[in-house]
Amino acid sequence: MDSIYASNEDFKNMKQKERVRGTHLLEYFVNRCNEIGVPCQAWIKEGDPKEVILNEVKRIRPDLLVVGSRGLGPFQ
Repeated sequence: MDSIYASNEDFKNMKQKERVRGTHLLEYFVNRCNEIGVPCQAWIKEGDPKEVILNEVKRIRPDLLVVGSRGLGPFQ
């Protein structure tokens, strides 16, 4: 069986690339919403998703919350 070696630095680089990619996607969609007259804000937060989402909803009290899913089911 072949093994694949990934260093801590490799994982840091992957995480940084994903953060940059996520930031670009958020910027694109926020700008697109604003272009068509839909007020929109976006953040990248760290932590347990269900706790972070609930805390932000309590703090901001949005009119609309859009939540994505990766097929894990409700709030997994």
